[in-house]
Amino acid sequence: MNISIRYQMTKNDFVALNIYILFRKGIVRFVMAIGLLSLLNIMLFPFPRTEPSFKEVFIPIIIMAQFPLITYFAAKKNFNAKNRLRELILYEFRQHQFAMTGESFSQEVSWEKIFKVTKSKKWLLVWQSRNLANGIPLELFQEEELASLKSLLLANNIRNNL
Repeated sequence: MNISIRYQMTKNDFVALNIYILFRKGIVRFVMAIGLLSLLNIMLFPFPRTEPSFKEVFIPIIIMAQFPLITYFAAKKNFNAKNRLRELILYEFRQHQFAMTGESFSQEVSWEKIFKVTKSKKWLLVWQSRNLANGIPLELFQEEELASLKSLLLANNIRNNL
């Protein structure tokens, strides 16, 4: 059974997807935790002074904000610069391959080239490598389609969490 989904990415969805992928990385969560712990330490234990200086508060905030802000602005810039991201794309989950067809491109990838497929609360992510994923909103899938997709992925030995 083939599963076909049509989707046109919006700028907000593209930014949200990039932020979601960013926070899946352990190093980002680690840096955010260090920044938050530093900020809490300064605010809760301001010894020997009674008030923390601007620099002592500002540095942890910069540490926590750098990754999300850089990702946000880079995603907006990429979305505006790359026409393919704004095209209506037909995603097809076929027996032997994953296919994407846009207005100006067509790509077919055999299942052995797919790294994994994951599901979050909002997205179905088809990972072509450890760092590159195609995101499709989960709301576009019917429950039966997700069940069929899980069977298809298992038949092709694709790691997944469906």
